[in-house]
Amino acid sequence: MDRLEFRTGSLTRDRWERLKARSAGGSLPWIVPAVLVVSIIGNGVPGSISPVRVNGDSVEGHRILLLRDDSESMNQHDSELQKQKAALSSVVVREVTMKGFGVITYGTYSNLNLLATATRELADANEFDTVYVLSDFEPYTFGVDCDDRAGLLAFRSLLHGHRLRLYLSTVSMRPTEGLLEIANESGGGLIGLGSPTNSAALRGPLCTTGQ
Repeated sequence: MDRLEFRTGSLTRDRWERLKARSAGGSLPWIVPAVLVVSIIGNGVPGSISPVRVNGDSVEGHRILLLRDDSESMNQHDSELQKQKAALSSVVVREVTMKGFGVITYGTYSNLNLLATATRELADANEFDTVYVLSDFEPYTFGVDCDDRAGLLAFRSLLHGHRLRLYLSTVSMRPTEGLLEIANESGGGLIGLGSPTNSAALRGPLCTTGQ
């Protein structure tokens, strides 16, 4: 009886074609195609199977939509920005810029904020398992940096509908409690600085008085 060996390793397209040819010619046991299917599925995820780490924190996603705040206040955090992007490079499927980090449903430039950008990018997408928001969370503009109840509900529903984790990565200030709650509920959480500055003093006057 022939000995059947199982070995782990990467499966290249060339190896797959050779194995298919051998199987068709009857030189492989019937069980091999099943083993090959398992191997292909296991290697179909971009990046490492183990979570990547950003500033010591584990990020569970393997197919990440990176939503990056490119407002002017982010310019002073370029080194941290580049470090995080490098750490995520093996698992980011798409990177998209946005203005601010708010999930408010009205106001000037609200069509460019986190809620509007995520809604557009996820409208017909199913290739992601995680949304990673990279921002300084410094509130300066009402329509792009504030939240409202309708926006928070819409954002939560959007992520839940696509079964996505949410990570909020800050390079400066702490995100709003509403966003943090959504992130924690999704299986994600807060990434970035160990002790981010509380933004309440800036957020209060801006987001309660409106535009």
